[in-house]
Amino acid sequence: MLTFILRRSLAPVVTVLLAVLAGAAAPATAEAETRPTVPPEQYVVGGCRVVFTGSGEPSLAASSDKPCVGVQSVARTTQGDLDVVLTPQSAQAAIRLMVSPSTQMIERGIVAGATGGRDVITLRMYDDRAGKRVDLRTPSGRDRVAGTAVHVGWTKAGGADAGTIDPGHNALGPNHDLTATSAGTVPGGCVLRMTTTGVTVHANTTHRCIGVSSVGISSTGRIRVTASPEQRGAVVNVQGDADETLTTRGIGLGVSASASTMNFSLYDSRLNRRLDLRKAADLRRVSGSTANVWLSWTKTTARPGSPRATTVQAADKYGPYRDGSAAIDSVVQRGCTVDFSGAYESPRLAGSYVRLCTGVTGLWFNSKGEIVLGGSVSPIVSATTVGSRSLTDYGIRVGVSGGGRTSTYRFYSWRLGRTLDLSERSDRRLFERSGSSILIGWSHPTTG
Repeated sequence: MLTFILRRSLAPVVTVLLAVLAGAAAPATAEAETRPTVPPEQYVVGGCRVVFTGSGEPSLAASSDKPCVGVQSVARTTQGDLDVVLTPQSAQAAIRLMVSPSTQMIERGIVAGATGGRDVITLRMYDDRAGKRVDLRTPSGRDRVAGTAVHVGWTKAGGADAGTIDPGHNALGPNHDLTATSAGTVPGGCVLRMTTTGVTVHANTTHRCIGVSSVGISSTGRIRVTASPEQRGAVVNVQGDADETLTTRGIGLGVSASASTMNFSLYDSRLNRRLDLRKAADLRRVSGSTANVWLSWTKTTARPGSPRATTVQAADKYGPYRDGSAAIDSVVQRGCTVDFSGAYESPRLAGSYVRLCTGVTGLWFNSKGEIVLGGSVSPIVSATTVGSRSLTDYGIRVGVSGGGRTSTYRFYSWRLGRTLDLSERSDRRLFERSGSSILIGWSHPTTG
Protein backbone atom coordinates (compact mmCIF):
# COMPACT_ATOMS: atom_id res chain seq x y z
CA MET A 1 0.00 0.00 0.00
CA LEU A 2 1.19 3.49 -0.77
CA THR A 3 1.89 5.54 2.33
CA PHE A 4 2.71 9.17 2.60
CA ILE A 5 1.78 12.12 4.75
CA LEU A 6 2.07 15.80 4.00
CA ARG A 7 1.82 18.59 6.50
CA ARG A 8 1.46 22.36 6.14
CA SER A 9 1.48 22.09 2.37
CA LEU A 10 1.72 24.64 -0.37
CA ALA A 11 1.30 23.51 -3.95
CA PRO A 12 4.94 23.74 -5.12
CA VAL A 13 6.09 21.96 -1.95
CA VAL A 14 3.35 19.35 -2.32
CA THR A 15 4.46 18.50 -5.82
CA VAL A 16 8.07 17.93 -4.81
CA LEU A 17 7.32 16.01 -1.61
CA LEU A 18 4.85 13.66 -3.26
CA ALA A 19 7.25 12.93 -6.05
CA VAL A 20 10.07 12.20 -3.62
CA LEU A 21 7.90 10.03 -1.36
CA ALA A 22 6.65 8.11 -4.38
CA GLY A 23 10.18 7.53 -5.62
CA ALA A 24 9.68 9.60 -8.76
CA ALA A 25 11.63 12.53 -10.08
CA ALA A 26 10.21 15.89 -8.99
CA PRO A 27 8.24 17.33 -11.91
CA ALA A 28 8.46 20.92 -13.03
CA THR A 29 5.50 23.03 -11.90
CA ALA A 30 3.96 26.30 -12.92
CA GLU A 31 3.55 29.05 -10.36
CA ALA A 32 0.75 27.97 -8.04
CA GLU A 33 -1.96 30.19 -6.59
CA THR A 34 -2.19 28.50 -3.20
CA ARG A 35 -3.36 30.13 0.02
CA PRO A 36 -4.64 29.16 3.47
CA THR A 37 -8.05 30.77 2.70
CA VAL A 38 -9.54 33.51 0.54
CA PRO A 39 -11.58 36.08 2.52
CA PRO A 40 -15.33 35.95 1.77
CA GLU A 41 -15.43 39.60 0.73
CA GLN A 42 -13.20 38.70 -2.23
CA TYR A 43 -15.52 36.09 -3.75
CA VAL A 44 -16.97 36.17 -7.24
CA VAL A 45 -19.94 33.83 -7.47
CA GLY A 46 -21.94 32.43 -10.38
CA GLY A 47 -23.82 29.60 -11.93
CA CYS A 48 -26.34 28.65 -14.57
CA ARG A 49 -28.76 25.91 -15.57
CA VAL A 50 -27.84 24.42 -18.94
CA VAL A 51 -30.83 22.76 -20.60
CA PHE A 52 -30.98 20.38 -23.53
CA THR A 53 -33.74 20.93 -26.04
CA GLY A 54 -35.96 18.21 -27.47
CA SER A 55 -33.28 17.60 -30.09
CA GLY A 56 -30.51 17.46 -27.46
CA GLU A 57 -28.96 20.83 -28.26
CA PRO A 58 -27.57 22.76 -25.25
CA SER A 59 -28.79 26.22 -24.32
CA LEU A 60 -28.74 28.53 -21.31
CA ALA A 61 -31.86 28.78 -19.16
CA ALA A 62 -32.55 31.86 -17.06
CA SER A 63 -35.56 32.71 -14.93
CA SER A 64 -36.31 35.03 -12.04
CA ASP A 65 -35.83 32.24 -9.47
CA LYS A 66 -32.87 30.63 -11.29
CA PRO A 67 -30.93 33.44 -13.00
CA CYS A 68 -27.99 32.62 -15.26
CA VAL A 69 -25.03 34.41 -13.68
CA GLY A 70 -21.56 34.68 -15.24
CA VAL A 71 -22.04 32.38 -18.25
CA GLN A 72 -21.59 33.83 -21.72
CA SER A 73 -22.42 30.85 -23.95
CA VAL A 74 -22.54 27.07 -24.20
CA ALA A 75 -21.63 24.74 -27.06
CA ARG A 76 -20.66 21.18 -27.96
CA THR A 77 -16.95 20.49 -28.25
CA THR A 78 -15.13 18.54 -30.94
CA GLN A 79 -14.92 15.64 -28.45
CA GLY A 80 -18.65 15.55 -27.84
CA ASP A 81 -18.47 17.27 -24.46
CA LEU A 82 -19.98 20.59 -23.37
CA ASP A 83 -18.10 23.89 -23.08
CA VAL A 84 -19.60 26.42 -20.66
CA VAL A 85 -17.92 29.72 -21.54
CA LEU A 86 -17.81 32.27 -18.72
CA THR A 87 -18.01 36.03 -18.96
CA PRO A 88 -14.82 38.08 -18.55
CA GLN A 89 -16.17 39.31 -15.21
CA SER A 90 -16.26 35.72 -13.93
CA ALA A 91 -12.91 34.60 -15.38
CA GLN A 92 -10.92 34.30 -12.17
CA ALA A 93 -9.22 31.38 -10.45
CA ALA A 94 -11.81 28.98 -9.06
CA ILE A 95 -11.93 28.16 -5.37
CA ARG A 96 -14.83 25.74 -5.72
CA LEU A 97 -16.71 24.26 -8.69
CA MET A 98 -20.21 22.78 -8.56
CA VAL A 99 -21.75 20.44 -11.15
CA SER A 100 -25.03 18.63 -10.58
CA PRO A 101 -27.45 16.87 -12.97
CA SER A 102 -31.11 17.80 -12.91
CA THR A 103 -33.66 15.37 -11.55
CA GLN A 104 -34.61 14.45 -15.12
CA MET A 105 -30.97 13.73 -16.02
CA ILE A 106 -30.12 11.63 -12.98
CA GLU A 107 -33.30 9.61 -13.38
CA ARG A 108 -31.95 8.47 -16.74
CA GLY A 109 -28.75 7.38 -15.01
CA ILE A 110 -26.62 10.27 -16.33
CA VAL A 111 -24.01 12.09 -14.24
CA ALA A 112 -21.45 14.76 -15.10
CA GLY A 113 -17.79 15.62 -14.48
CA ALA A 114 -15.77 18.73 -15.29
CA THR A 115 -12.38 20.20 -16.10
CA GLY A 116 -11.21 23.79 -16.44
CA GLY A 117 -12.73 26.45 -14.26
CA ARG A 118 -11.24 29.84 -15.06
CA ASP A 119 -12.80 31.08 -18.30
CA VAL A 120 -14.26 27.78 -19.55
CA ILE A 121 -15.75 24.84 -17.66
CA THR A 122 -15.93 21.71 -19.81
CA LEU A 123 -18.51 19.11 -18.82
CA ARG A 124 -18.53 15.42 -19.72
CA MET A 125 -21.50 13.16 -19.00
CA TYR A 126 -21.60 9.44 -18.29
CA ASP A 127 -24.60 7.26 -19.11
CA ASP A 128 -24.97 4.42 -16.60
CA ARG A 129 -27.57 2.58 -18.65
CA ALA A 130 -25.40 2.62 -21.77
CA GLY A 131 -22.20 1.98 -19.79
CA LYS A 132 -20.28 4.74 -21.53
CA ARG A 133 -19.88 8.49 -21.75
CA VAL A 134 -22.44 10.62 -23.57
CA ASP A 135 -21.10 11.80 -26.94
CA LEU A 136 -23.03 14.93 -27.91
CA ARG A 137 -21.71 14.68 -31.50
CA THR A 138 -23.96 11.67 -32.09
CA PRO A 139 -27.75 11.55 -32.47
CA SER A 140 -27.95 8.81 -29.85
CA GLY A 141 -25.97 10.89 -27.37
CA ARG A 142 -28.14 13.95 -27.92
CA ASP A 143 -31.26 11.83 -27.62
CA ARG A 144 -30.17 10.59 -24.19
CA VAL A 145 -29.92 14.12 -22.74
CA ALA A 146 -32.86 15.69 -24.59
CA GLY A 147 -35.25 17.37 -22.17
CA THR A 148 -32.84 17.29 -19.23
CA ALA A 149 -30.54 19.88 -17.64
CA VAL A 150 -27.29 20.20 -15.71
CA HIS A 151 -26.43 22.83 -13.09
CA VAL A 152 -22.97 24.39 -13.08
CA GLY A 153 -21.68 26.88 -10.52
CA TRP A 154 -18.63 28.26 -8.75
CA THR A 155 -17.03 30.43 -6.10
CA LYS A 156 -13.92 32.27 -7.32
CA ALA A 157 -11.19 34.51 -5.99
CA GLY A 158 -11.97 37.95 -7.38
CA GLY A 159 -9.37 39.85 -5.39
CA ALA A 160 -9.58 42.76 -2.98
CA ASP A 161 -11.73 44.79 -5.40
CA ALA A 162 -14.28 42.02 -6.04
CA GLY A 163 -17.03 43.97 -4.32
CA THR A 164 -16.76 46.77 -6.88
CA ILE A 165 -17.36 44.51 -9.92
CA ASP A 166 -20.54 45.52 -11.75
CA PRO A 167 -22.86 42.47 -11.72
CA GLY A 168 -24.41 43.59 -15.01
CA HIS A 169 -27.98 42.60 -14.20
CA ASN A 170 -29.82 41.58 -17.40
CA ALA A 171 -26.80 42.63 -19.48
CA LEU A 172 -26.98 39.37 -21.49
CA GLY A 173 -30.76 39.11 -21.58
CA PRO A 174 -33.64 38.71 -19.13
CA ASN A 175 -32.36 37.24 -15.82
CA HIS A 176 -28.92 36.76 -17.44
CA ASP A 177 -26.16 38.63 -15.60
CA LEU A 178 -22.45 39.20 -16.07
CA THR A 179 -21.47 38.00 -12.58
CA ALA A 180 -22.22 38.21 -8.86
CA THR A 181 -20.15 38.72 -5.75
CA SER A 182 -20.42 37.87 -2.08
CA ALA A 183 -21.84 41.36 -1.58
CA GLY A 184 -25.02 40.30 -3.39
CA THR A 185 -25.29 36.62 -2.49
CA VAL A 186 -25.46 34.34 0.53
CA PRO A 187 -24.34 30.68 0.79
CA GLY A 188 -26.29 27.86 2.33
CA GLY A 189 -25.85 24.17 2.92
CA CYS A 190 -26.86 21.23 5.05
CA VAL A 191 -26.17 17.58 5.74
CA LEU A 192 -29.14 15.21 5.67
CA ARG A 193 -29.16 11.81 7.39
CA MET A 194 -31.04 8.99 5.65
CA THR A 195 -32.85 6.58 7.99
CA THR A 196 -35.31 3.72 7.59
CA THR A 197 -38.11 6.08 8.65
CA GLY A 198 -37.23 9.01 6.40
CA VAL A 199 -34.80 11.89 6.12
CA THR A 200 -33.67 14.28 8.85
CA VAL A 201 -31.30 17.22 9.22
CA HIS A 202 -27.93 16.13 10.60
CA ALA A 203 -26.72 19.14 12.61
CA ASN A 204 -24.40 19.15 15.60
CA THR A 205 -21.19 20.71 16.86
CA THR A 206 -19.34 19.62 13.70
CA HIS A 207 -22.13 20.04 11.10
CA ARG A 208 -23.99 23.34 10.80
CA CYS A 209 -27.12 23.65 8.64
CA ILE A 210 -27.81 27.03 7.00
CA GLY A 211 -31.01 27.94 5.14
CA VAL A 212 -33.32 24.94 5.73
CA SER A 213 -36.59 25.07 7.65
CA SER A 214 -37.72 21.47 7.03
CA VAL A 215 -36.95 18.29 5.09
CA GLY A 216 -39.00 15.28 4.11
CA ILE A 217 -40.06 12.94 1.31
CA SER A 218 -42.14 14.40 -1.51
CA SER A 219 -45.31 12.95 -3.02
CA THR A 220 -43.14 11.54 -5.82
CA GLY A 221 -40.62 9.82 -3.52
CA ARG A 222 -37.83 12.39 -3.73
CA ILE A 223 -36.02 14.27 -0.96
CA ARG A 224 -37.81 17.57 -0.47
CA VAL A 225 -35.99 20.50 1.19
CA THR A 226 -37.95 23.60 2.18
CA ALA A 227 -35.86 26.75 2.43
CA SER A 228 -36.02 28.89 5.54
CA PRO A 229 -37.93 32.16 5.05
CA GLU A 230 -34.59 33.95 5.37
CA GLN A 231 -33.21 32.08 2.34
CA ARG A 232 -36.16 32.03 -0.06
CA GLY A 233 -34.14 33.78 -2.72
CA ALA A 234 -33.26 33.01 -6.32
CA VAL A 235 -30.83 30.11 -6.80
CA VAL A 236 -27.43 31.04 -8.28
CA ASN A 237 -25.89 27.55 -7.93
CA VAL A 238 -26.77 24.25 -6.28
CA GLN A 239 -25.33 20.76 -5.81
CA GLY A 240 -26.25 17.55 -4.04
CA ASP A 241 -23.66 14.87 -3.19
CA ALA A 242 -23.90 11.35 -1.81
CA ASP A 243 -21.44 10.76 1.02
CA GLU A 244 -18.96 7.87 1.00
CA THR A 245 -21.52 5.41 2.41
CA LEU A 246 -24.09 6.09 -0.31
CA THR A 247 -21.50 6.47 -3.06
CA THR A 248 -20.24 2.93 -2.47
CA ARG A 249 -23.81 1.67 -2.76
CA GLY A 250 -23.87 3.12 -6.28
CA ILE A 251 -26.16 6.05 -5.42
CA GLY A 252 -26.18 9.39 -7.27
CA LEU A 253 -28.19 12.61 -6.84
CA GLY A 254 -29.89 15.09 -9.13
CA VAL A 255 -31.62 18.34 -8.22
CA SER A 256 -34.47 20.60 -9.23
CA ALA A 257 -34.66 23.93 -7.42
CA SER A 258 -36.76 27.02 -6.91
CA ALA A 259 -36.48 29.95 -4.52
CA SER A 260 -38.44 28.16 -1.79
CA THR A 261 -37.88 24.41 -2.34
CA MET A 262 -35.37 21.92 -3.68
CA ASN A 263 -36.11 18.34 -4.72
CA PHE A 264 -33.38 15.71 -4.96
CA SER A 265 -33.78 12.49 -6.92
CA LEU A 266 -31.70 9.47 -5.89
CA TYR A 267 -30.61 7.09 -8.64
CA ASP A 268 -29.41 3.56 -7.89
CA SER A 269 -26.78 2.42 -10.40
CA ARG A 270 -27.11 -1.19 -9.18
CA LEU A 271 -30.86 -1.26 -9.77
CA ASN A 272 -30.60 1.06 -12.83
CA ARG A 273 -33.50 3.24 -11.73
CA ARG A 274 -34.64 6.12 -9.57
CA LEU A 275 -35.43 5.24 -5.99
CA ASP A 276 -38.92 5.99 -4.69
CA LEU A 277 -38.36 6.86 -1.05
CA ARG A 278 -42.03 6.31 -0.23
CA LYS A 279 -41.29 2.59 -0.59
CA ALA A 280 -39.66 0.89 2.39
CA ALA A 281 -37.33 -1.24 0.28
CA ASP A 282 -36.02 1.77 -1.63
CA LEU A 283 -35.60 3.80 1.54
CA ARG A 284 -33.54 0.98 3.05
CA ARG A 285 -31.17 1.20 0.08
CA VAL A 286 -30.07 4.66 1.24
CA SER A 287 -30.47 4.44 5.01
CA GLY A 288 -27.84 3.85 7.67
CA SER A 289 -26.11 5.26 10.72
CA THR A 290 -23.57 7.04 8.50
CA ALA A 291 -25.66 7.46 5.31
CA ASN A 292 -25.66 11.18 4.52
CA VAL A 293 -26.40 13.60 1.70
CA TRP A 294 -24.42 16.85 1.34
CA LEU A 295 -26.34 19.87 0.02
CA SER A 296 -24.77 23.16 -1.12
CA TRP A 297 -26.14 26.30 -2.77
CA THR A 298 -25.88 30.06 -3.20
CA LYS A 299 -28.88 32.41 -3.17
CA THR A 300 -29.10 36.00 -4.37
CA THR A 301 -29.77 38.82 -1.87
CA ALA A 302 -29.66 41.80 -4.21
CA ARG A 303 -30.78 40.87 -7.72
CA PRO A 304 -33.54 43.16 -9.08
CA GLY A 305 -36.64 41.28 -10.23
CA SER A 306 -35.76 38.07 -8.37
CA PRO A 307 -36.80 36.68 -4.98
CA ARG A 308 -34.16 37.77 -2.47
CA ALA A 309 -32.68 35.92 0.47
CA THR A 310 -31.54 37.89 3.50
CA THR A 311 -28.39 37.92 5.59
CA VAL A 312 -30.35 37.67 8.82
CA GLN A 313 -28.61 34.73 10.49
CA ALA A 314 -31.53 33.66 12.71
CA ALA A 315 -29.10 31.49 14.65
CA ASP A 316 -30.53 28.16 15.88
CA LYS A 317 -34.03 29.26 14.81
CA TYR A 318 -34.87 25.88 13.24
CA GLY A 319 -33.18 23.72 15.85
CA PRO A 320 -29.75 23.38 17.44
CA TYR A 321 -27.01 24.34 14.95
CA ARG A 322 -29.67 25.20 12.33
CA ASP A 323 -29.56 28.83 11.15
CA GLY A 324 -32.00 30.66 8.92
CA SER A 325 -29.25 32.24 6.82
CA ALA A 326 -25.71 33.57 7.09
CA ALA A 327 -24.46 37.01 8.00
CA ILE A 328 -22.39 38.95 5.48
CA ASP A 329 -18.94 37.39 4.99
CA SER A 330 -19.57 34.80 7.75
CA VAL A 331 -18.99 31.66 5.64
CA VAL A 332 -15.63 30.72 4.12
CA GLN A 333 -15.34 28.65 0.93
CA ARG A 334 -12.34 26.38 0.42
CA GLY A 335 -11.30 24.10 -2.39
CA CYS A 336 -8.48 22.16 -3.99
CA THR A 337 -7.66 19.76 -6.82
CA VAL A 338 -6.30 16.27 -6.19
CA ASP A 339 -4.38 15.35 -9.32
CA PHE A 340 -3.97 11.70 -10.37
CA SER A 341 -2.12 12.35 -13.61
CA GLY A 342 -0.16 9.41 -14.98
CA ALA A 343 3.05 11.42 -14.73
CA TYR A 344 3.11 10.75 -10.97
CA GLU A 345 3.13 7.52 -8.96
CA SER A 346 0.97 9.09 -6.25
CA PRO A 347 -1.77 11.74 -6.22
CA ARG A 348 -0.83 15.30 -5.39
CA LEU A 349 -2.50 18.50 -4.31
CA ALA A 350 -2.53 20.97 -7.16
CA GLY A 351 -3.12 24.71 -7.31
CA SER A 352 -2.82 27.01 -10.33
CA TYR A 353 -4.18 30.19 -11.89
CA VAL A 354 -7.16 28.07 -13.08
CA ARG A 355 -8.11 26.46 -9.75
CA LEU A 356 -6.70 27.41 -6.36
CA CYS A 357 -5.81 25.10 -3.51
CA THR A 358 -6.87 26.65 -0.20
CA GLY A 359 -7.06 25.47 3.39
CA VAL A 360 -5.59 21.97 2.95
CA THR A 361 -2.89 20.84 5.37
CA GLY A 362 -2.16 17.29 4.23
CA LEU A 363 -2.91 14.38 1.90
CA TRP A 364 -2.49 10.64 2.56
CA PHE A 365 -3.92 7.15 1.99
CA ASN A 366 -5.64 5.17 4.71
CA SER A 367 -5.64 1.38 5.12
CA LYS A 368 -8.71 1.00 2.87
CA GLY A 369 -7.08 2.65 -0.13
CA GLU A 370 -9.08 5.84 0.34
CA ILE A 371 -7.72 9.37 0.22
CA VAL A 372 -7.71 11.51 3.36
CA LEU A 373 -7.22 15.27 3.33
CA GLY A 374 -6.29 17.29 6.37
CA GLY A 375 -7.88 20.65 7.01
CA SER A 376 -7.92 23.01 9.92
CA VAL A 377 -11.55 23.92 10.51
CA SER A 378 -14.70 22.70 12.21
CA PRO A 379 -17.69 22.83 12.00
CA ILE A 380 -18.54 22.22 8.37
CA VAL A 381 -21.57 23.51 6.43
CA SER A 382 -21.22 21.66 3.14
CA ALA A 383 -18.84 19.62 1.00
CA THR A 384 -18.78 19.12 -2.76
CA THR A 385 -16.82 16.82 -5.05
CA VAL A 386 -16.62 16.87 -8.86
CA GLY A 387 -14.72 14.26 -10.88
CA SER A 388 -12.74 15.27 -13.96
CA ARG A 389 -13.77 14.31 -17.48
CA SER A 390 -11.36 11.37 -17.67
CA LEU A 391 -12.75 9.90 -14.44
CA THR A 392 -16.24 10.36 -15.85
CA ASP A 393 -15.34 7.94 -18.66
CA TYR A 394 -15.46 5.13 -16.08
CA GLY A 395 -18.45 6.53 -14.25
CA ILE A 396 -16.23 7.10 -11.23
CA ARG A 397 -18.11 8.74 -8.38
CA VAL A 398 -16.54 10.19 -5.26
CA GLY A 399 -18.09 10.28 -1.80
CA VAL A 400 -16.78 12.24 1.16
CA SER A 401 -17.20 11.92 4.90
CA GLY A 402 -15.91 14.28 7.55
CA GLY A 403 -15.29 17.62 5.88
CA GLY A 404 -13.81 19.44 8.86
CA ARG A 405 -10.36 18.71 10.23
CA THR A 406 -10.13 15.65 7.99
CA SER A 407 -12.08 14.55 4.92
CA THR A 408 -12.10 10.97 3.66
CA TYR A 409 -12.79 10.28 -0.03
CA ARG A 410 -14.00 6.91 -1.30
CA PHE A 411 -14.26 6.00 -4.99
CA TYR A 412 -16.84 3.86 -6.77
CA SER A 413 -17.09 3.05 -10.49
CA TRP A 414 -20.57 2.79 -11.98
CA ARG A 415 -19.02 1.21 -15.06
CA LEU A 416 -17.27 -1.54 -13.05
CA GLY A 417 -19.98 -1.76 -10.38
CA ARG A 418 -17.61 -1.75 -7.40
CA THR A 419 -15.62 0.27 -4.90
CA LEU A 420 -12.09 1.17 -5.97
CA ASP A 421 -9.04 0.59 -3.75
CA LEU A 422 -6.25 3.02 -4.56
CA SER A 423 -3.72 0.86 -2.74
CA GLU A 424 -4.20 -1.62 -5.61
CA ARG A 425 -2.14 -0.95 -8.71
CA SER A 426 -4.90 -2.09 -11.08
CA ASP A 427 -7.35 0.43 -9.63
CA ARG A 428 -4.78 3.24 -9.61
CA ARG A 429 -4.32 2.73 -13.33
CA LEU A 430 -7.87 3.94 -13.89
CA PHE A 431 -6.76 7.29 -12.47
CA GLU A 432 -3.33 7.60 -14.03
CA ARG A 433 -4.36 9.28 -17.22
CA SER A 434 -3.70 12.85 -18.26
CA GLY A 435 -6.09 15.23 -16.54
CA SER A 436 -7.51 12.74 -14.03
CA SER A 437 -8.44 14.66 -10.89
CA ILE A 438 -11.13 15.39 -8.36
CA LEU A 439 -12.22 18.95 -7.62
CA ILE A 440 -13.14 19.22 -3.96
CA GLY A 441 -14.75 22.00 -1.99
CA TRP A 442 -16.09 22.89 1.45
CA SER A 443 -17.77 25.73 3.28
CA HIS A 444 -17.58 26.53 6.98
CA PRO A 445 -18.41 29.40 9.33
CA THR A 446 -15.66 31.94 9.93
CA THR A 447 -16.13 31.23 13.65
CA GLY A 448 -17.05 27.98 15.36
